[in-house]
Amino acid sequence: MTPEDAAVLKQISSTYSQLDGWFDRSKRQPEVPQPESELFEDDKVWPRSPISEMTRLSLALRARDEIMQVWVGRVGQFGLSW
Repeated sequence: MTPEDAAVLKQISSTYSQLDGWFDRSKRQPEVPQPESELFEDDKVWPRSPISEMTRLSLALRARDEIMQVWVGRVGQFGLSW
């Protein structure tokens, strides 16, 4: 592993604690939007299927996909294996 690769791996690893926090936050069911926000008002229109929950799920899945793309892209570079 080159020094540049090690620096990138260190930078990625430094985000793990933040990711753990977002993972814990994503387990909250449901996460109610702030009162008077647009999402809060939108949820009133569809109370059985809150738009805020759809939004939260979309963001969580997108973040997971981004993380996987970075990780999978780096596995080959660092000679790592699953």
